This record gives sequence, C-alpha cells and structure tokens, in this order.
Amino acid sequence: MSAMLALLAAFAAAQAPRAAESADIVTYRVKRGDTLFDLGERYFTRPGDYRLVQRLNRVANPRRLSIGHVLRIPRRILRTEPVKGSVVAFRGTVMIAERETRRPVAMRASIGEGMTMETGAKSFVTVELPDASRFSLPSSSRVGVARLRRTLLTGEVERRFRVEQGRSDWDVTPGTRDPFSVETPVATTAVRGTGFRVTFAPDVEAMTVGVLEGQVAVRSPATSETALAAGTGAAIRADSPIVAATLLPGPVLERPGAVQKAEQLAFAARPVPGASGYGFEIASDAGFIDRIAETKADTPEARFDGLPGGTYFIRTTAFDAQGLEGLANVYGFDRQMNTLDLDAPQAGGVDGRRDYLFRWRGSGEGTVEYRFVLSRDEAGQDRVVDEAGLAETNISVSNLPPGAWYWRVWSVRYENGRHSETVSPTQKLQIGEPQ
Repeated sequence: MSAMLALLAAFAAAQAPRAAESADIVTYRVKRGDTLFDLGERYFTRPGDYRLVQRLNRVANPRRLSIGHVLRIPRRILRTEPVKGSVVAFRGTVMIAERETRRPVAMRASIGEGMTMETGAKSFVTVELPDASRFSLPSSSRVGVARLRRTLLTGEVERRFRVEQGRSDWDVTPGTRDPFSVETPVATTAVRGTGFRVTFAPDVEAMTVGVLEGQVAVRSPATSETALAAGTGAAIRADSPIVAATLLPGPVLERPGAVQKAEQLAFAARPVPGASGYGFEIASDAGFIDRIAETKADTPEARFDGLPGGTYFIRTTAFDAQGLEGLANVYGFDRQMNTLDLDAPQAGGVDGRRDYLFRWRGSGEGTVEYRFVLSRDEAGQDRVVDEAGLAETNISVSNLPPGAWYWRVWSVRYENGRHSETVSPTQKLQIGEPQ
C-alpha cells in the first residue's frame, strides 16, 4: 500500500465514529422567521418531534431561534419524498421488478426506490439520476434501489443501491455532499463524486471494487472503513481484510484506427504483464452509456458479430489474478463492412475462342465499385487487364496464352460520405502445363 493510500485509510478509520454519527444527524442553519413549531409542521414526519430537537439543541423557547444558529436534527424524524431516475439507454432483455411484478424496461422508464433492474445475456442498461450521476449494468447483472429520497428540509438526496449479482459501473457527479453508497452482502462502498465499478458473485460471496476516478470508502463487517484512491481496487470476501491493489493498466489496442470491414469484427491488444484475462466492450458513444456488446477472453483478442455501418467505441481492460478489472483504454473506430470472396475461374468459349470467366462476391452497405487486375507476374507489375469502376461481380477475358497468370480484385464502397477499400489476396491461374 502506498504512503498516500495508507494515510487515507488511517484517516478514514479515525473518522469512522464521527462519520456514523453525522450520518444519523442533519444540520440546519436557522433562517429569518424560523421557529421549531414551523419546522416541525413543514419538515418533520410528526410535528410534535420539535420537542426532541428542542431538547437535543437545548433551545429555551421553541418560538424564538437565533438567525444563523445551527440545529442538529435526527435524520429519522425528517420528512422525505421519492426521487426518480430514468433509463437513458438499453439493449437486449432488461427487466424491472417491483414488489410482485416484473416488466420489460422502456426508454425513459422511471426507476425509483424499491425497484430492481436485471439484465439478460448480451443485454445492457444505463440509468441516469436527476443530478446526472449514472450507473450501467452489463449482461447477467442485477441491482436494486434500496434508497432514493430527498430530505425536504435540506434538499439532500440519499442514494443507496444494492448489487445482487454481476457487474455495475458507477459515475457519480462531483460537487455534492449527498450520500451515495453501493452495497453487497460482503461490503458497502461509500462515495462522493467519482467513477468506480462494483462486482458481486453470490455463489462464492465475493466482490470487487475498482476506483477509476476520485476516492471511495469501503466498509465490511470484518474490517474498519478503508479508503481506496483512483487507480486502486480490492477483491473482498466477508471474512477477510480489505487489501488495496493497484489496478492493471488498460491494454493498448493494435491498429486502433483500422476500419472494421470483415463480416465479423476482430480486435487485438498488446499483452499486459500480470493479466489473467481481458475485457472488450463496444458502445455507440465514448461515455459507454449505450453499450452494444462485450466479451471476456483469456488472450488479448476479441471477435464480435457484425454491426451496422457507423462510428463506434471499444474499451479494453485487463483482469488480474484476483479477478479485479483494471483501468480502461477507449478507442473510436469506423465500421463499414466490405467483404470480398473470389470464385475459381471458369473456362469456356465458342467458335474456337477460349474465354475465362473471373467471378467474385462482395457484401456490405452503400454503393460499390470493383477493380480487376490480371498480370503476368505475382507482384502485379506486368498487367494485361486493369479494369476499374466495375459494377458487375465478374469479367470475361479471352484468348489467354498458356502460362501462369495472376489476378486480384479491389472492392471500394461508399457510404454516408465515407469509403473503404478491400483488396483480395493474389490468385494464380495456370493455363497449360507449367514450364
């Protein structure tokens, strides 16, 4: 553990009793015209609870309060109102459970206290809260909303979530003191403004926390509160201490600017020392709000089924031996499918003429032009035919003398102001016996 991390952890442990107390107490600065009677009527669950506040703060006259005086008020007596988040992106099978009902998610669906969200295989969802904080769930994950309420007196919004299964990514808007926590049966993660992820595996009662930005405090029944800074994380079990670890760096993608032209998308990254696995995610936006696909692999390579043409983003991560997911690298890439397959030439002809039919097949979106080159040498320098701008997927060449001939095809596609070019491998056509 670094010196800075040790200092943060020591500070968090020393402040634990005070933090627990402050979590139960709300402070309020008296304004002009305030009385304990008025505060009780407007903000307390029971108006008569003003007496409790009077005793706690040793107020002599509940009708006379000094402007600017700070009152300490138990949180449990304050009136609250529910707050709603909303679904801003989803794909696949995503369900919302509330009490005894389950229903499919919809765009802009309200998400509130008491609800649970669950993603199926190859499914994703992102929920945004009123302060622009967000959380996202990839495939096979489940998160419940334990608390999402605004305290009427202070405007403070308490946000408490429960990860029941799988992985969750959290992006908490900084600049607010509103409490925000993510809990599992193993430990609770408390944050202010930060980016972090939490996973939980119920079958083995284990969780991980990885901090991408800012700082979080993690507390479990077996340990005191531990501070985790950006770039660190921990793999946690209920009966074990929380030990901070440095997150692995994000894998560097090979050829990140290459257009993805094949029917199946393929990516390769450089190996990361100490990695036990690699994660790849694709989204339509750089913030990964609208996620499309994901995979985890033992090697730094990934393949995805075809996507429509457009601009996308891929995020690469590495997992350490404890299963802790590391930092991420994000790359943009263009998808413009432009496949090209060649068929074997066919010989034919009439009236003594010998014709050779060269055929190929291409697929993709947009408009396409082909170029056909036939040459006497494999390098394509001594060309006999060089035809560009072809719309058809075949060309016939007549009266080729015996010998070795080499041919290639170019496919050039144009779509939404972009173009991509695919070139086939060189093919050999032997006419007659080899010399």
